[in-house]
Amino acid sequence: MEVIEDIRLRDLNNDLYSRYMRAVNVQIERVTPTALKISKCYTVFSGAREQLDDVYKTQKKNNLTEALRLKDKERDEYARCLLTHIEADLYSSDPAKRAGAQILQNKIDSYDPFSKLGRRAESEQMQDMGQAFCTSPWVEEIEKLGREEDRDAMITANDEYMEMDDEREQSQKNVVTNAVINARDALDEAYRNIVSAVNAQVMYKSLVDEDSGSSEPGLPEVQSEELDPLEDFVKSINRLIKSYKTTAEQSGSETKPEEGEGETPDTEEPDTETPGSETPEEPDDRPVVQ
Repeated sequence: MEVIEDIRLRDLNNDLYSRYMRAVNVQIERVTPTALKISKCYTVFSGAREQLDDVYKTQKKNNLTEALRLKDKERDEYARCLLTHIEADLYSSDPAKRAGAQILQNKIDSYDPFSKLGRRAESEQMQDMGQAFCTSPWVEEIEKLGREEDRDAMITANDEYMEMDDEREQSQKNVVTNAVINARDALDEAYRNIVSAVNAQVMYKSLVDEDSGSSEPGLPEVQSEELDPLEDFVKSINRLIKSYKTTAEQSGSETKPEEGEGETPDTEEPDTETPGSETPEEPDDRPVVQ
């Protein structure tokens, strides 16, 4: 009987790793931990998988701090103030102001409404708008309408938000990366324990079969219609290993131990749980800025 082959788990990025462990879990449940005599090992394995799934779910969350939420609200208010004042100038009794406001409004209309953008996209668009309103021909109209203070307040608040967001992202990335590494290490060990337990049984069974003899000399060996649970499981896992090794090589997904740890699995498989569902980049209760 063959034994479970080796696979370098650290060569799989987080997506392939998570899918491989899910596939292994499916095979264990199909053959059953009891039939494989790995019930205790499987309990540890299941717990380690749940821990890794929790880390992925945490990684998917928006994790916005209260300070960042307040800064986002502040920049939205400044942007709303600027855009509302420009819109009001469209109805000014002064023809020159109406003309200047129209030039600015045409530029504003070239952007998407802030309320329909994710926070990152909103930051980039607000930054681009602020820069545009500091250059010709729009800067002259901003000055004619006296909207420099509104513009500068929006630019400053957006710059502060982007700086805070970058700091939070880097901090959270370090935390999540360490959490993923630790969770994968725990699951690696649980997986290896299962492999060792199964392989030990296979080797013992092979030795017993050799000592006892499987059939009388000269007579054909009678094949049992029922596949041995160990043999069934080993063959299925080895097929998985071959498949995932090929996928990793073809997709260039093999990584060094320190690389790829920040990637979050996003590939779902039929009838299996996923590490975490995608979370919208922002909640719907943000202030609407047109």
